[in-house]
Amino acid sequence: MLQGKEGQMENKYNVKYGEFTRKMLWSLRNSKDNIVFSPVSLLILLGMLADATGSDTRNEIINVIGGNCYEDAMKWIKELEMELSMSEKIMLANAVFIRPDLKGKIANGYEDRLKNIYNGRLFATEDIAAEVNTWIKNQTGGMIPEIDENSFRDKLACLMNAVAFNARWEEKYEYDDIVMDDFHNADGTINNISMLRSHEDYYIENDYFTGFTKFYEGRGYSYMALLPKQEDYDSLERAIEEIDFSRIFSEREQADVMVQIPEYKNEFDSCLNDFFIQMGIRLAFSSAADFMPMIDEWVKVDEISHKAFLQLDRNGTKAIALSYACLGAGGCSGLSQRCVMLDRPFIYAVIHNATGLPVFVGRVNHLEKGDFEFTKEEYEISTDRLDEYEPEPHEFSSEEEKKAYAKKMFRKIAKNIHPGVNPLYETTKKIQDLYEELQNSYKECDVRMLDIIEHEVELILKE
Repeated sequence: MLQGKEGQMENKYNVKYGEFTRKMLWSLRNSKDNIVFSPVSLLILLGMLADATGSDTRNEIINVIGGNCYEDAMKWIKELEMELSMSEKIMLANAVFIRPDLKGKIANGYEDRLKNIYNGRLFATEDIAAEVNTWIKNQTGGMIPEIDENSFRDKLACLMNAVAFNARWEEKYEYDDIVMDDFHNADGTINNISMLRSHEDYYIENDYFTGFTKFYEGRGYSYMALLPKQEDYDSLERAIEEIDFSRIFSEREQADVMVQIPEYKNEFDSCLNDFFIQMGIRLAFSSAADFMPMIDEWVKVDEISHKAFLQLDRNGTKAIALSYACLGAGGCSGLSQRCVMLDRPFIYAVIHNATGLPVFVGRVNHLEKGDFEFTKEEYEISTDRLDEYEPEPHEFSSEEEKKAYAKKMFRKIAKNIHPGVNPLYETTKKIQDLYEELQNSYKECDVRMLDIIEHEVELILKE
């Protein structure tokens, strides 16, 4: 079963899922563009291809999915789809499109397998391109543009998977949580863009990265960001080569961490033939391809392509992925304060919490100003001593309640006076002293001093 302890992988197929994700990211390491892809979409498409093929053609595909047993692989893919679909945050859809003159050549039982394993439909159409683009529009809400008709010219069939993710953050960003700050692009340029500041509960650190996870509403999924410790390219390459998203997610520690996330949009569109051939899928692309379990016709894979789009903003995350294989004529039938500021290239993933599997994975290399605009008025800071203030005493029923109050107060105050909130704070001694006093009071769980600091901050902001 897929289900297990949060973030834990339970079987060999989940392990192969992680290996596949890492190799896919590694294959794109030299790209200067931003990257986003969905490993689950690509693996489901491979499952559809495995089900449509036979003999050694199928064995090569099953080996990439995770083993040499077709029945177990199909069972795992069905469980994976059912597990992910339990949340309304994600939608999965599968379909096969063929020319109408081939409908009579579809193998007995194939449509039933397509429906039972993948909840998919078979469409027979004179115009595959038009039918595919209509299906894509319906399944993705228009977020992925139409595919060029040339991609389907002279094609006999097309196998498709679509994955859509749409989730709001568990904690809503307020006006004061959004600032303009610099992002240092991979090419050395700097752009001033909108950033989201917050405190999160889970911190990540290993030899290569610092990072954090952030819950989406309902806590079925999390956003995980990984910032390389070293900025040089060689270090990043080594980090990507060793990356294991599920293990990193499962080893995160509970600790308060201040984070900064840029608002961004990523798009990806690529033919992946070379990648899958290097992974060991060769016969499906050759004249020796065996598609007899699907169709009594001489076909082979002409192209496997992947399109993806992800938008992260103050509301949450929307992501769409489309994977498709076109068939043509063939030959053969804690209390310490951490801080992670994503102000330079980083890696991210949308994680399914119950399994720890990454549903979407990406890398941000550069960001341009203009996608998300935000301005806020700056204010003068007075360094005059404030009047003495004595807060009302608190009564707590337990030490845990006292600590919870201290944590809540720290987050509330730090949101307003963290040095990154306003450039003036970096040179204003009053704010620097307040922030240092805030950290010390939080560590010591001194709620009286936290109340005093809150009062002083309120007076400063009114100025």
